[in-house]
Amino acid sequence: MRIHFILCFCLSAFGLSVLSAQTDKVTTTPALLQQGFGPGGALLPRDGSNYCAPTSSANSVLWLNNNGYTRLYETPFASASDNEMNLVRALGGLMGTEAQGGTGSEGIAQGWETYLNLKGYGGFTVTGFEAGENISYADYDLKFLQNQNSGYNVVNFAYFWGATEDGIDKIFGGHATTLLKSDPLNDEIIINNPAPFTAGDNPETHPVQRIDFMGGTDVMAVDFSAEYGGRQVWGVAGFATVVAPDVNPEGSGTPTTWTISGDQVINTNGSYLTVEAPISGSGRLIKTDSGDADGTLVLKSGVGGLADPYTFTGGVLVDAGTLSVLSDAANPVGTGNAEISGGFLEFAPDGSGENLTLALAGDAGSTFSFTGGGGLVVDKGDHLSVELILGGNTDGTTSNFVRGEQGGLMLLPASGIAELGKSERIRVAGTGGNLPQMTNGIVNPHVVGADPTQSFDGSFLSYDGTRGFEAHTGTNTSGTPLGSMGATDVADVTTNQTVSGSQIIYALRVGDGVEVGGSGTLNVGSGTTGSSGGVILNGGRLANAETRFGQGQGVVYTSSRGGQIDSTITTADGVLYYGPGMVNVTAANTYSGGTLVQDGHLQVRNSSGSATGTEAVLISRNGVVSGDGSIAGSVEVEGIVVPGVFGTTGDLTPSTLTVGGDVFFATDSILDWTLVSLTDDSLGGAAGADWGFLSVGGALSFDEDSTLRLNFEGVAGPESGNAFWATQRLWSFISFGTLTGLDNLEIFGSKLEYGDFQLVEDSEDSVVQLAYVPNGGLVIPEPAAYPLIAAFLALAAVVSRRKRRE
Repeated sequence: MRIHFILCFCLSAFGLSVLSAQTDKVTTTPALLQQGFGPGGALLPRDGSNYCAPTSSANSVLWLNNNGYTRLYETPFASASDNEMNLVRALGGLMGTEAQGGTGSEGIAQGWETYLNLKGYGGFTVTGFEAGENISYADYDLKFLQNQNSGYNVVNFAYFWGATEDGIDKIFGGHATTLLKSDPLNDEIIINNPAPFTAGDNPETHPVQRIDFMGGTDVMAVDFSAEYGGRQVWGVAGFATVVAPDVNPEGSGTPTTWTISGDQVINTNGSYLTVEAPISGSGRLIKTDSGDADGTLVLKSGVGGLADPYTFTGGVLVDAGTLSVLSDAANPVGTGNAEISGGFLEFAPDGSGENLTLALAGDAGSTFSFTGGGGLVVDKGDHLSVELILGGNTDGTTSNFVRGEQGGLMLLPASGIAELGKSERIRVAGTGGNLPQMTNGIVNPHVVGADPTQSFDGSFLSYDGTRGFEAHTGTNTSGTPLGSMGATDVADVTTNQTVSGSQIIYALRVGDGVEVGGSGTLNVGSGTTGSSGGVILNGGRLANAETRFGQGQGVVYTSSRGGQIDSTITTADGVLYYGPGMVNVTAANTYSGGTLVQDGHLQVRNSSGSATGTEAVLISRNGVVSGDGSIAGSVEVEGIVVPGVFGTTGDLTPSTLTVGGDVFFATDSILDWTLVSLTDDSLGGAAGADWGFLSVGGALSFDEDSTLRLNFEGVAGPESGNAFWATQRLWSFISFGTLTGLDNLEIFGSKLEYGDFQLVEDSEDSVVQLAYVPNGGLVIPEPAAYPLIAAFLALAAVVSRRKRRE
């Protein structure tokens, strides 16, 4: 007998006399679906298969919103389904929902707390009961749930399923639902199920019994037999959360202030999420995102009727996605240090007509720093001008503009690069050593101006004490040929140039469609230890014989127009690639110091040697590496690897990408696999041509939550009904020296109801194979077994060996 454990959490709204009687939950609670029949499968990570907790909670949020709590639901998109799934994604991010592992019980409660607080309903309180503590509670029954579900309370509960095998209690998975009604008189419950057995099942009615289980007596169990082919499936009482608001709904009161302490992390999880509450306290606000998601957190102006709604003092960190600040207060994101380690921090103040001055990290001793990729955006909107002042040090010594190790930063004036230093200014506080330092008229090339109106074309930057950062006017080849420039020149290459012999310049920008060629060597930067040589490719190409950075680091920014480096790169301190575009590197390079793909896209196209020199390559979470070339050193992947070649229009041709050293796929990393022909190993298909192939000479390892993403490029996919998918298929797609952690690599791609993709290790041939097994129709997922303790740490929405795809 398999047993389903119930995991309950209740959200209550007591004593709101300003509201009229609540609507009936059974007939008016929305029934959002995480997968199968609703939009969730197309719009949620991993096809929504583990999104039961945020989806069932979203049903409750919508019911509360429709009953007077109207700040709870925002509609930034035209499509109703897009808005609904936006809510689910937001809740999933705040709950810490893992696309593969589901949601932990603590995460559910924390997600509700955070969501209610940021929406200005801080009078809610959240409490809960751990599942392990409540399995045998006889008083945790239908009457208990009925009481919790009264009035404006909302209840969400989940069940675990499991069995006793060889005397050991095991949990196989869990599933969260929305409670509509608990009926002790008839011994039944009515729920909205985010993953119903068939379309139109909601609301579902289920009988409830009492059983003996796991040492407990008279514990509650729910019969789900109809959904499981006649099998008797049970549930046992577990987790509960009660939310009791002591606030007025919007329209009869202002949002409550959210007081934060410590690090307050907001994971938008690819959603668009607006803060509706003033924020105070000593805490730091951290904006992040899940995996490669790109969500936006919005800080509104005038929240709660306050001119200065964000007074928290712990500072702000943008780790991924976008933090969009609309407040026009003098300190629009509070005070304290500000840091960008990925993503974008945008200042776009509401209002019009003023010359507005804003401060970031403006209190004494605070600094602005950048430690990864990303950008700082200033948008004047309808204002005459906006000036953003960075840092609070005025001692003439302590820098207010700090580059962390391997940081790269874009400064983006929304009106175009010509307005940087004019109507859209970014200025640093203080004098002397507080300010950015310049050499040969430009600041460090790890900082560039990027023009969002022109494909994010990059410009080197100068700094003026009054105007702040502004685009540097380099020595243009239309008037001075590159061969006539010297070691202090910042070359702006707008016409084709030829390098002969050995030439030195300080920095180089190459325009769209422009080539630097020739048989000579171009030395970029001072070449001294600790220095940086800057190259900006705005659609340009380096094709001269050799480009040297000496003892310094090569810093290459590529705009959305892309770029290409055919020149052999020489440096002792490695190369950093950043910017939004793709750069093709075709030469056999032997430089040392390693390679960092900070963001943007490095495509290796070399036919011999190594495109990335002799040492390690790090692909950051915002970085992509693709190609048909070779990498000699080890590779650590935090971002995306694609065995294939992208064309200028974004089309992908599968290829073999070769790594001579070890490859480690970290948490949230992605390996993209693309099939372009309906063939496989058995039909004589060619790995590296018909599908992508990754060749690893050393140790291949996968961390938890690393992902294989499936793409069917221009071919009929598994749900098309094409006869190709009626037969088992097998593709060899990775070779390795040694292999560990293959079980950590999860599969997602397109949504598949008619077959099962699995990973197979062929140790004899040292290859990993992707297998497809058709099942002829929709089947009930069979959950993989986990120890009992694991069930209390994570909620899985139909945990399945048949991994559903995104």
